[in-house]
Amino acid sequence: MNDDPNNLPSGDFDAHTMRVLEYGAIVAMLAERTACALGAERARELLPSPVHAFVQERQQETREARSLIGDFGTIPLGGIYDVRPYLVRAEVEQALAPGELLQIASTLLNGSRLKAFLVRHVAKAPLLADRAKAISDFPPLMGEIENAIGRDGTVQDSASTTLGSLRSQVRVLARRVDDRLNQYLSGNFRAMLQDPLIVLRDDRRCLPVKAEYKSAIKGIVHDQSASGATLFIEPMPVVELNNELRQLEGKERQEVQRILSKLTALVAKQGEKIHGTCEV
Repeated sequence: MNDDPNNLPSGDFDAHTMRVLEYGAIVAMLAERTACALGAERARELLPSPVHAFVQERQQETREARSLIGDFGTIPLGGIYDVRPYLVRAEVEQALAPGELLQIASTLLNGSRLKAFLVRHVAKAPLLADRAKAISDFPPLMGEIENAIGRDGTVQDSASTTLGSLRSQVRVLARRVDDRLNQYLSGNFRAMLQDPLIVLRDDRRCLPVKAEYKSAIKGIVHDQSASGATLFIEPMPVVELNNELRQLEGKERQEVQRILSKLTALVAKQGEKIHGTCEV
C-alpha cells in the first residue's frame, strides 16, 4: 500500500475508470461550492485514495463539518484569500499595494477566527480542531496593517507622523491655489472660460480658457481640447504655488511608498508562517 494517500498506485484508478466515474466533473462541482480560492484549489487537486484509514479520517472530518453547519448554520470561512502570490513578491522586496495588504490582514484575522471557532467546539469536531491548531496567529502584523490602511484601501494620515504632516500641508496649499483660481470664476473673467471650474492637467490646477482669450489670462498652456477651442491655462499668479504643491505631493507619495515597503517587509518576515497557515 502506498504511504502517500494522495499518490495513486498504477492501475488502481486508471484514466478510463476516472472518466467513467466522471471524476473531473465531481471535483469541479466541489470546487464551485468552496468558500475561498484556496479551498477551490484543494478541491481540484483531490484524488481518490487507496488508503482506508486516510479515507475514513477525511470522511469523519466531513461529518464533523456537517455537524457544525447543522448546529450553527455555517463555519466562519469568509474573508480568506489566496495571498501566496503576495508572499512571493514580498520575499523579493516588491512593495505590496494597500488592497493586497488588506487581503493579507483579512486572511490572517479570519484564519484566527476559524481556529478559535473550531477549538471552541473541539468536543463536536475533534479532528477539525486538531487541524486548526496549525493556524498561526499574527496580532502585531495585523495591527500594523490595520493601523496604516483604511477599509477603503488608502494609506491613512495616521500611518506616520510625517505623512499626516505632509497631507495637512498639501490640503492647506491646495486651498490657497483654489482660492486664487476661484477669483477667475466670476466677474470679468467668467466670460473668458468655457466652464466656471478648476481642472487638472499634468497634475496642475488650470482653467478652461476660450482660445480667443489666451492673451487675456497670462499663464502656462498645459493642454488644449480636441477642437482647439479650449486651452487649459495655469495662470501665472498660481504657478509658484502649484510648484510648491507638486513638491509636497511628491514627498507625500514617497512617504506612502516607504510605509508600504515597511509593511511589505513585515509580511516577508512572517512569510513562511503565513504560507503555512494558508496550507492548513
